[in-house]
Amino acid sequence: MKKKILLISWHFPPYKSSSAFNLFKRLKDTCFEFDVIQAYRDEKPDNERMFNYSLSCFNRYEVTVPSEDARNTESRMYFVERVIDYYRILRDHNHYSVLLSHSHENISHMAAMAIKKLNPQLRWIASFGDPIAANPYNHSYKFPMLKEDIQLEEEVLQKADRIIVTNPYQQKIVLSSQTKSIQKSKFFVLPHCFDDRMYEKELQKKNKVGEKTSIFRLVHIGMLYKFKRTSEPFMLGAQRLLQKHPNLKGRIKIDFYGANDSFIKAAEKYDLKEVVSFKGTVDYLKSLTLMTKAIAYFYAMQNLVSKVWITVHFFQEN
Repeated sequence: MKKKILLISWHFPPYKSSSAFNLFKRLKDTCFEFDVIQAYRDEKPDNERMFNYSLSCFNRYEVTVPSEDARNTESRMYFVERVIDYYRILRDHNHYSVLLSHSHENISHMAAMAIKKLNPQLRWIASFGDPIAANPYNHSYKFPMLKEDIQLEEEVLQKADRIIVTNPYQQKIVLSSQTKSIQKSKFFVLPHCFDDRMYEKELQKKNKVGEKTSIFRLVHIGMLYKFKRTSEPFMLGAQRLLQKHPNLKGRIKIDFYGANDSFIKAAEKYDLKEVVSFKGTVDYLKSLTLMTKAIAYFYAMQNLVSKVWITVHFFQEN
């Protein structure tokens, strides 16, 4: 019989989220059975094919929350209450070996802490994405409820039986941000993983040679995190490049998948109407295909890449 784990994660496939995808890939070949309690989202879940690459079993239970924004008090209280409701039902039919919670969002740890309080004997593993208190971008990001999350992080680090981070550097900066001592033995590094089965094999072989083309294509796939990051650096960089090297007009293209902020929409303002385009959103496996195709452009355009690198280097020096 497979060991059974109760997993609390606000973000989880098939809904889009880099944090959710990373978590899934790290757990999918453990051969455990997971009962996943996650937040329901209105967007169309179009990543079901990901589960075909899993040796683990995932039974998903969705909580319909008042808001998809996990950084408000109402959503947090409601999610924790519903997670507890699910747990009380599920525990009557299951023996869980471990309780696992994952941030982002940190509300997942809050819900797990409530379960740990109900069942102190259940071992709790808390998995962290980005650090909270030690995040160097806190000042510019201005996260809502940041103070509450910093306090929550400290409590989780003290009460969880084990802590998972993605790399030793993250462990170091998390430890440096805490005023209370934490046993280093509680930490385990579980890095991001790569699964070549998710990539189209014929496409990989084809791209070793690359297609002949006169277009240098820069492809951006994924979110821009709205207020935290924007496409403006891409726009300004492309604008300056073409101003200094007008002979490259018609040979530079920037394609955005999944991100279409105000700067992309204002491409004409930067004289980039024929350069920048939004290609829509794609599911995760399609995004891997697009990234693999991008390799072909790199090999086909090595000479132009050299020219662009020289220009970028010039920008950095000046």
